[in-house]
Amino acid sequence: MPIQPIDLQVLFSRLDNIGREAVGPQQAAAQGQEVAGAQLAEQSRAQARQVTDAEELPDGSEEVKEEESGEEQQSSARRRRQRSTGDGDEAADRSAQTEIRDPALGRTIDLSG
Repeated sequence: MPIQPIDLQVLFSRLDNIGREAVGPQQAAAQGQEVAGAQLAEQSRAQARQVTDAEELPDGSEEVKEEESGEEQQSSARRRRQRSTGDGDEAADRSAQTEIRDPALGRTIDLSG
């Protein structure tokens, strides 16, 4: 069955409507995302304008810790250092070892490639 000229005239006139119908669902999804984004932006702006209440501190937080004497401070500092490095014996061994380095290391640039 061949296509008649009148059929082509009808198809061309309806082509614009068919295109709008096909694009409708795609635009609806994009428009829904746009509306959700605008709502989220408005909520964040409103939240930024609000003043929040200060948190209450637990009882006893205003107490001041007494200072340690000089000898106690040194011993506590040693204990913290030993905990952070592992065993105290290993730290002593590491400090006893001397490291030998080349004095020209890092001072020359090899451009020969």
